[in-house]
Formats: sequence, C-alpha cells, structure tokens
Amino acid sequence: MNHHNVEMTSQEKDAVIAKLRKENKELRSTRVTRVTKEVEVPPPDYKELKRTCRRQEERIRNLQHIIETGNISTLGTQIDEYTNYSRSRLKSISHEAAMTSFSEAEVHKVIGFVEYLNYVSSEIYGLVSVYEHGKTMANPAIRVCASKLNKLIEFISRKSFLSTLDESRIPQFMKAVSQFQAEAQACLKERDDS
Repeated sequence: MNHHNVEMTSQEKDAVIAKLRKENKELRSTRVTRVTKEVEVPPPDYKELKRTCRRQEERIRNLQHIIETGNISTLGTQIDEYTNYSRSRLKSISHEAAMTSFSEAEVHKVIGFVEYLNYVSSEIYGLVSVYEHGKTMANPAIRVCASKLNKLIEFISRKSFLSTLDESRIPQFMKAVSQFQAEAQACLKERDDS
C-alpha cells in the first residue's frame, strides 16, 4: 500500500483541529468517553421504503413491457406461461401413468384431479362469461345451443360415465364422438392463435 504524504497548510490543519475539538466537546456533553465504532442506523421507515421500491420496480417492468409490446394487458403472456407450464406437468403425469398401474386410491386421485381441472376451466370461463352471456341473450339460437351443450357436458362429465359404457358399443360411441367433434370444429369461426 502506498502512503502519499499530503502537505496541509496551517489553515487546513487549524480547521481540522477545530473540527476535532468541536466533536470532542459534543461527545463529552453527551457523556460519550470514546467512540469504538460508528454504526449506521437505518431510518425508521426503511422497510416500508424498501417495499415501495420493490413495487415501483415491478411497475417499471410492467411499463417497459407495455412500451416493448404495445400491449397494456399481460393476460395473454400469463396464459401462455401457465399453458406451457401445465403442458410440461401433464406430460410428466401422463408418462408416469403410462408406465405404472394404478391403485384404487390413485384412480380416485386422478378423478379428483380431473374435477379440479374442470373447476379451473369453469372459473376461467367465468372471466369471459359476461361477453358470452351478452351474445347468448342477444341470439336465441345461441341460447338453445348453450343449453344443450351444458347438458351434454354435464352428462359426460359424471365420474361414472366411462365405467357405465357398454363395452360392445365403445367403437360406435367413439365414432359418434369423432363425428361430433369434426362437425363442431367445422362450425367454428377461424381464430388467430398466433
């Protein structure tokens, strides 16, 4: 370590000495005899300022996202992230299911999981139901279609539905399901999923 000798003028020395004497006098008046270490004490509102700073940083990131994409809502991004995550988890679950045989308890767990996914689906659909409800109320044909679809969904969503199928008629049932799906998809408007 290099020590550089810095020459002080007598005025500078006198100023430093006066400053030290003043500090000494102040310390004596507060009954401090010696300073061993200087401790920095954060202000009383430090934690609140830190939380505010984090919120502002999050807000800045959101505003940067808006500027970059021109999109105020992050809903699309959040949906994409959730979809990607859930796909990877569902792949893992399906691989595990394909490699092992289930116990009865696991079958009930899977049924519970499917019911949970149905619940999540209905909750998310509820977010757009106001728009859909408005369309349904304005068009009687859509109202009838929605009612029939709800009854069909309720019918095939029962826990016991698949176990009550007549095994000899499963090929006929699969053909009907495939035809329904193809016809339903043909009736839908094209949508931009990009």
